[in-house]
Amino acid sequence: MKKTSPRSSVPSASASSASHARAYHKMPEFEIAGLVSRGPASREAVSKELGGLPQFSDYYAALSQTRPDVVSINTYPETHGPYARAAIKATISAPTTNAA
Repeated sequence: MKKTSPRSSVPSASASSASHARAYHKMPEFEIAGLVSRGPASREAVSKELGGLPQFSDYYAALSQTRPDVVSINTYPETHGPYARAAIKATISAPTTNAA
């Protein structure tokens, strides 16, 4: 049986959170399904740096469109709860949070 990599969504491609996207990109165990950031400049820069990843300005749209297996929540703490609940509701197996 061929092992497939979990598809990960990385909400927030801001300057402080881009390091998370870069780390996931370097890990052969993961495939980044999409980058999410309200700021188009940071989103575009990180996407380009990592080979043209799909970009989203809305977390909920990214969940719906990419259906990732894992979500790395690298946003302000007040968003962790709503984002994790949305990931669970979308049947994502392992939402994780990281303080911004």
